[in-house]
Amino acid sequence: SRIREEILSKGSLNLLDSEITTKSGEKRSILTSAELITIKGDPFSINLVIDITERKHAEKRLATQYAVARALAESATLAEAAPRLLEAICESLDWDHAEVWSILWSANSQANVLRCTGTWHPPSLSFPEFETATRQIEFPPGVGLPGRVWASGEPAWIPDVTQDANFPRASIAAKEGLRAGFAFPIQLGGQVLGVMGFLSREIRPPDNDTLQMLTSVSSQISHFIGGRQGEEALRNAEARYRVLFEQ
Repeated sequence: SRIREEILSKGSLNLLDSEITTKSGEKRSILTSAELITIKGDPFSINLVIDITERKHAEKRLATQYAVARALAESATLAEAAPRLLEAICESLDWDHAEVWSILWSANSQANVLRCTGTWHPPSLSFPEFETATRQIEFPPGVGLPGRVWASGEPAWIPDVTQDANFPRASIAAKEGLRAGFAFPIQLGGQVLGVMGFLSREIRPPDNDTLQMLTSVSSQISHFIGGRQGEEALRNAEARYRVLFEQ
């Protein structure tokens, strides 16, 4: 291996940041250091391996919150911010597909269904059938990953959507290699206005720290919506005042 060759050529190896896959399929980040010694003419390697997976995860969560804050600060509306939010969260947390769902309202002002209003994936990836199905399907409360987040008002995580009984797009996800999924609500005043969802090509067990971070991200977006609505109300009030003053 490259590590072994470097030890043999240099006699030592400084801390090397790398990623390994365990027998269970879980990916772990490690720091490796080694020193080559000779005992009675035979070479031996003294190795030090440090698991830094949690540190890496913490760095990614912090990067996600910063990216979300920047996207919101540089956007005038949620519609403008949404594509940047999907991209920022996907890239910061290493997920492969993102989607935003908005609630459609019936004529009597009752919440009806969720419909996808935007998707994002890295340029190097493509999930055409899944994205087509995503844009065509609608979810009532409690149905599918977006629907269950709408109903609960809380983030949700599915380790493998292809094995989940309440994921109507499971067969298409399996066909195009999508596995884990998570989603969180977009809220204002305790009312769910929409849902953001993300999928990965890897099976991923729930990460409670990431779920807590997503609750914070949801709160960031809520404050953004409330602030923008307050600014709009202030502008409208000022406009009405100017009209009355001029009259």
